[in-house]
Amino acid sequence: MKWNPIILGIIEDAYSNNFWILPLLSIIGFLLCFYRYKLAWIVIPIVSVVSAIFLMGFLERQNYNHITSLSHSMPRIITFIAISFILPVTGTYFSWRKSKTKQENLA
Repeated sequence: MKWNPIILGIIEDAYSNNFWILPLLSIIGFLLCFYRYKLAWIVIPIVSVVSAIFLMGFLERQNYNHITSLSHSMPRIITFIAISFILPVTGTYFSWRKSKTKQENLA
């Protein structure tokens, strides 16, 4: 059975131990942007900065070598970070479309 070393806590660095912050922040950002698309001016930069911090942290030479030597989970991590960045943007887009159709229906 293949377990992700980050889930098991084998890698002891600040990025792996605090990785749960990114999906939580991304999901909350998606919900905020989905219901109020104007909040995207605040939420998207915050999620972008946090995603960039985690991406830089996981791509540091020591972390990258440690993760890839234990498993082949690095592409999944990078994909997960990219999805976490795109999620609030998607929520903003759908909310904007929803409000645009409401305005057209009122006119």
